[in-house]
Amino acid sequence: MDKERLCELLGASYDGKVNGYGGEIIFQVSFRDGKYNSFTCLSHSETDGFGGVEVLNNLNDYLKGKDAGSLTEATLNSGIVDTTSGTTSGTTRSNLIPAIVAAANDYMGK
Repeated sequence: MDKERLCELLGASYDGKVNGYGGEIIFQVSFRDGKYNSFTCLSHSETDGFGGVEVLNNLNDYLKGKDAGSLTEATLNSGIVDTTSGTTSGTTRSNLIPAIVAAANDYMGK
């Protein structure tokens, strides 16, 4: 069975590691049927209450079910806002968002 058919049946999951404001962020993002299926933060050292943790906590809810081919770095950056402060952690966002978009692009065959 080829990779395209396997992705169609099972979906695809990507593991990532980027530098956040407080250190490494290790995460997994998955896709199925051309949509974001889940985002899971496996490990991080972001500071509570600074924005990075809020972004990580809300990212799965924001992404779930969205078309994997339609979101860009710009749309993700504008959509992911810390509900506590109204801002996002710049370092967390600037490194994490491109990694998520790169995984989506790979999944979509771009």
